[in-house]
Amino acid sequence: IVADIFVACLTNLPHAILKKCNNNTIVEREKSIQEATCPLEETQDILKALQKHEIPNLSPDRSIYIDEWHTLLKPTNHGISDSTSSSENNITASSGG
Repeated sequence: IVADIFVACLTNLPHAILKKCNNNTIVEREKSIQEATCPLEETQDILKALQKHEIPNLSPDRSIYIDEWHTLLKPTNHGISDSTSSSENNITASSGG
């Protein structure tokens, strides 16, 4: 489903850029062209980000949930705990805090 939405956006991008750039005066056209390139730049950034990640193998019923994608794409801590270390706990306890 995500891929379908993404492809639909990419399909409409050339039309949106042409429509945005189709103004009468040169000053307006220059500004419109600059504004129209923003979605193209963002699309390139998205494609670069997608190329860095391996596409996860989600079942179709799980792939529709954004939380599933967030979980799979979240960087791992590689054994580093999110909780406070025991040495930090000892310092806090001995200082009376």
